[in-house]
Amino acid sequence: MYALHHVGLTNVAEGRENREAVREHLMSEPVSPLILQFLSWVSSRHRTYDEAIEAWQSTCPRHTVWEDAFIDGLVQVENGRTQDECTVTLSPRGKAILAEHKSKLAAPVAGA
Repeated sequence: MYALHHVGLTNVAEGRENREAVREHLMSEPVSPLILQFLSWVSSRHRTYDEAIEAWQSTCPRHTVWEDAFIDGLVQVENGRTQDECTVTLSPRGKAILAEHKSKLAAPVAGA
């Protein structure tokens, strides 16, 4: 099980560094369609930690969507009083990646 924690920005300089890291990541690594589907699922409505684990955790080494998103810092778990009250939200990095992908899909195709 993963440690539950809340990630927040403490100052403006840290926020600037975070935005720069997000931009670098967006330009350097492709994002799998399954990760994009997971990010979209998380952002679509309030999600609890238990709900996310039940829906996305897998014992199959080829389907590690929850683990990959968590390790890559695309989602964050915010503490609740009990585990079933903890929520899963997109991190700033996850929001940026999802927004970037959505903007590419919405862009008009040249010559169409």
